[in-house]
Amino acid sequence: MTAVYSKPKKKSHRRGLPSAHCRAPVQPVPIPGIVAVMALKQSFPGFLASVEHAVVVELQASVGESSRRNSSGRRKAIGWTKIGLFDQYNQVLSGRWKLPIRTSPIDEDKSLDQLNHLPQVGQVELYFRTVNTRDVDLQSKVRMEPHLHYSMYKYPTPPVTVTIASQFGYPESVGTATLLPSRQSQRVDTRPSSAIESAPSTPQAGEDHSRSGSQGEVIETVGFQVERVRGVFPGIAVLKLKGYKANGKPAVTLSGELMWESRPVKSNFLAGIHEFGHEKGSFDQVVLHRDMVVMVELWIGRRVRQQLGEDGSETEKADENEAVSETKLDDYEKDLEEETDSGDLEKMKRRGVKIIYEELKLVCWSAFRLVKVNETDHEEEESAGRKLVVDDGFHRLPLFKAEEMPNPEDLVLPIPGSTDEPYGRLEDATVELRVYSDVMPRPTSPLSEILEFRPTSSPYEAWIPHRRPNPSSSPFYPGDGIDLYIDGARFLPDIVTATRVSGRIFNHKYIKVGSKVDISTDIDLDSSVYDPRYIYCLKIREERLPPTSTILLKMYTRCRRTRELAIVGYSVLNVFVASGTDQQPATDSSAIPISLNEGGHQIRIKQHLPKLSSIMNASLLDDISAVPCASLLVRLVHIPRDGGLSHGSLTDEQGQSIPTPDYADGVYDSMQCKPSEDESRLFADMMTRQVLSVRNSMSLFGDGIEKRLRDDNGRRQWIAKRLWRLQEDNPLEVDLTYLSRYKPSCGIQFALDSAQNLPWSKLTQCVFCFAPPASFYSGHTDDHVRCTKSINWSSHQKCPEWRDGFHYFGRRRVHRHLVVVVHLLALDTGRRGRLKVTDEAWSAVQVFSDGYVCTSRYQLPLYEGRPNKVVFDYLRHYPVTTALRDLVGQRKIRLLDGASAFVRIADGRREEEVPLTKEVCLDYLPDEQRSKYLNVRGSRKQLSDFVPKDTDQNEYEEKLARQFNELLHNLLHKNKAKWG
Repeated sequence: MTAVYSKPKKKSHRRGLPSAHCRAPVQPVPIPGIVAVMALKQSFPGFLASVEHAVVVELQASVGESSRRNSSGRRKAIGWTKIGLFDQYNQVLSGRWKLPIRTSPIDEDKSLDQLNHLPQVGQVELYFRTVNTRDVDLQSKVRMEPHLHYSMYKYPTPPVTVTIASQFGYPESVGTATLLPSRQSQRVDTRPSSAIESAPSTPQAGEDHSRSGSQGEVIETVGFQVERVRGVFPGIAVLKLKGYKANGKPAVTLSGELMWESRPVKSNFLAGIHEFGHEKGSFDQVVLHRDMVVMVELWIGRRVRQQLGEDGSETEKADENEAVSETKLDDYEKDLEEETDSGDLEKMKRRGVKIIYEELKLVCWSAFRLVKVNETDHEEEESAGRKLVVDDGFHRLPLFKAEEMPNPEDLVLPIPGSTDEPYGRLEDATVELRVYSDVMPRPTSPLSEILEFRPTSSPYEAWIPHRRPNPSSSPFYPGDGIDLYIDGARFLPDIVTATRVSGRIFNHKYIKVGSKVDISTDIDLDSSVYDPRYIYCLKIREERLPPTSTILLKMYTRCRRTRELAIVGYSVLNVFVASGTDQQPATDSSAIPISLNEGGHQIRIKQHLPKLSSIMNASLLDDISAVPCASLLVRLVHIPRDGGLSHGSLTDEQGQSIPTPDYADGVYDSMQCKPSEDESRLFADMMTRQVLSVRNSMSLFGDGIEKRLRDDNGRRQWIAKRLWRLQEDNPLEVDLTYLSRYKPSCGIQFALDSAQNLPWSKLTQCVFCFAPPASFYSGHTDDHVRCTKSINWSSHQKCPEWRDGFHYFGRRRVHRHLVVVVHLLALDTGRRGRLKVTDEAWSAVQVFSDGYVCTSRYQLPLYEGRPNKVVFDYLRHYPVTTALRDLVGQRKIRLLDGASAFVRIADGRREEEVPLTKEVCLDYLPDEQRSKYLNVRGSRKQLSDFVPKDTDQNEYEEKLARQFNELLHNLLHKNKAKWG
């Protein structure tokens, strides 16, 4: 008899299934007693997926006069059981399962795990399969002989009732797909009690335990703590660990075989990484053998994007079944960005797109020895009576391709330190876990850090070093001519479209040189907007040029985001040098012999102009921050007067244009543009940008007229007009937030530098983490929280400063509303030196804007107390400024009067651009109260006053950091309770 139940009521009618006769097995099998092969199929159509749905099965037996020929006699209820249908993802628990039959009466309200406490009916078990409707035809062809294939049937475990997607704050998947059952609990066994009792807890006589013939040793506890898997494609992942002896037989524990399965996890917030949150599984009374190995299997259900056609047909596009290397990682992230960055599943539905997850499949594996192997011979160790020791500690294991997975008895482990691999590697994919015995380690989260290697060398083609071999010494006489070529620009920001360079020549007193010396370039329509080629040569034919002449250049563009005229940056180049040197003349005295600063020059593009009080020379912009990676290619050519040149005219031979050289030829003096470490990282990514020609960029800032232009000359004139600054225009500098799109492989940098106008009178320390997933506040260890450690003891108590600098967060996925939450806590050591903390204030800062990191320095207003679940719900769905303003308006949070924190956030490749001296962005401060935040209320009490007498500040700081870390671990569990 079967029926579907879902709390709080029955969802289907009770159905009786045809009877089956019992018979003895036709051949010896491990299952004792008689067998009844039902060979029946029961369908349950029309049900919405829910973890609450379950099938209640009652087993009945014929009694009295019924016989083999007549099975319609009186029946008696023998027992019952309950079958779960869906997991926490509302996906069918497909597979082969077996369940013990429990004694009557039926109690459909009992949960699946509560059934373990009910008595079993002898050793009666129900063998069954749960099948997704789409797999019915295939599964119907399988021969029904569970007594022959008993090893393929497993004991299921109750589904975990946590929705992982909502825990992390990312959109849940759309649609359904097949998923294997959730993890086996580390201490709960769902098998019948008889099976547990029959499991050997000590070596059995005559059993072959290993190649060495050892009988094995029993150790109290062996456990595994899984941290993460790197370098595999996105999806839902499950990690399985299985222990084997050298002969291929399963390792045994008090409760049966040494087997463990993790909960399903999504690669939600870290790119290319499945974070398991230090999930643990432990086993009691493990029988150790010298050659015991643990095989690690990674099962992944790939993320599938289904596109619905106009005719209702579905086409599926799944991620490739291969590892995610550094070069492929960011391509995967672009594909995932539509799902996570938009945060709008409705938009995907309107486009006819839905995301589902395929059935879990084995994609890779690894293995390691569970017992430490010494260099001494095994037999010598046995004769010495040495105990076997678990190889505990941290293990980073390479992952191998699934198709090359051997049988346990044929396993060949890689030799440590050897480059020869016995099996095919899945590129750079690895699994990280810890093994422990007796003592369970504390998770390194929430304070651990994912260390990443970030390359610092740039591709050779990005910057070719070249220095002028000798200083210019050829004299420049009055009446000599100059040809100024502006050849192009390199590595301009992502935000630019078409560009134009304009400029003039000034002497050291800002007096314009020449009446016709105005610079304005044309542009090659087929060149890239990021590396444009300019069509420009200015022939300077002045009778006399001041020795201090300096070329000031300004680059204009139409901003891709706003379509408004904007300034990319400024450049300067001295026209002359003192003969035989590289120094620009300081005065316009004719007594100083000068030479033209001849040749090709690669010059920096700077972000701003200084105050006009500065002297106009080649050093004018030295203290101004550069536009990272961007540069101009300029050439100066000397046209001597003694070659027959008359003023104002130029013969063809003397004035003909010189073709633009290739940058790779090393013509341009490039030492001024030697890249920094950050620029080297940026170059590698900027060189892989998709080429956008100037011609194709016209639609990004056009007014409609560009579509009617028929020739290139008209197009260049239209661009020049759009890039011409009118007298009433006041263009701003481009927003360098949009310099280069964020790459998860490069990570994010965050620093908390100081606070201001704090109202409490205690020592202050801070923690900060990303939200989503906000794991620290929900009591999970999937993500990491960081804290301040290094205190500036000379700072004031009301305005504390910290010297930790940037903290690196690797492989963060792009999420439109990702924020960093900053949390300030007041510390009180108390009379007995026991540290106590009080939640005082918090704030949040936005991380991304359209896929770019909001690289800058910010002053953030502080809010009372600590952030709660309501706050995180708002932050997940709205921009941070909007969310906080609305919460204040609803009186769900309150501002601390005039209190603020100073933070810096940067793309992992751009930390050099955000020093402590960088101008502060005030966009987060309330406009009506901004004066309160800018007015500093000082304090006479310094932080050094909190250090006990006769105690070294450094020692006290280290002690305080240890106590604070310990306290954060305790707070993690309290936060889980507060989160609910």
